[in-house]
Amino acid sequence: MKPKNGFRFLLFLVCVLLLTLPFHYIPSALIVIPKEHLSFNYTFITQNDVDELLRRYNNASTIFEQQTISQEPLMRRLVAKGIIYSSKDDDYNNSSADNSNTSNVPGTSSPQSSYTPENKYDESKNISKIPETTPDLEAIQDELAPLVETWNQAHSINNTYLFNRVFDDEILFYGSELKKDECIAKKRSLLSKHTDFEQIIIGKIEVEEYKPYQYKCSFVKRVTTGGKSTDYPSYLIFREYGDTWRAIAESDVITDRNLAKKR
Repeated sequence: MKPKNGFRFLLFLVCVLLLTLPFHYIPSALIVIPKEHLSFNYTFITQNDVDELLRRYNNASTIFEQQTISQEPLMRRLVAKGIIYSSKDDDYNNSSADNSNTSNVPGTSSPQSSYTPENKYDESKNISKIPETTPDLEAIQDELAPLVETWNQAHSINNTYLFNRVFDDEILFYGSELKKDECIAKKRSLLSKHTDFEQIIIGKIEVEEYKPYQYKCSFVKRVTTGGKSTDYPSYLIFREYGDTWRAIAESDVITDRNLAKKR
């Protein structure tokens, strides 16, 4: 009888470890977030935990310290899940303004409008906010331009493996939501069909903030097939994941215009 009880306890202990070590739980928001590493830290995240994280950020004595806090795994996961967000997020979706209360998110520029929604982290509303700093677009361009060049180099039947270094797991690909493998398969099909396919980037790659933690790289690509060259104003949108960038969208101006006409 004792060995059986011991086995049950061991099984219970294993279940507890499997449920607590890999995940953060936010009960009031009914959200489960994978942890970066197996740990018991912040298994259950409460309003007090969020407030403490924001307090540390608000009380940071230097911008460098703020940026360090904004790169912490928990902070990044809360931002990614919308538990912590910027008033600037609402500037994309709202037109009203409230001058009495302004807050911002690290890695974005200060909004012209001071619209700020209420703090929403309670039993029915699950959002908190953090202050805002100005992004270093020059530094971001230095990081993203080589990725755009890698994407360009991948447009050769022998180089398509390079797309794995650039694309996120899911991509908005010329108006369609595709998995990375589906995207790469389409690229391979194109390059196999047009064996003389060549692509180069003309001029400068322009980088602008698209949304918090997302940046749009605009450029002109010159595509040559069958001896004919055509220039396409194009873009890639990259999302920042800690120290890593991944392309979450690829399209061009002509395709976007044609899709808009169909709507």
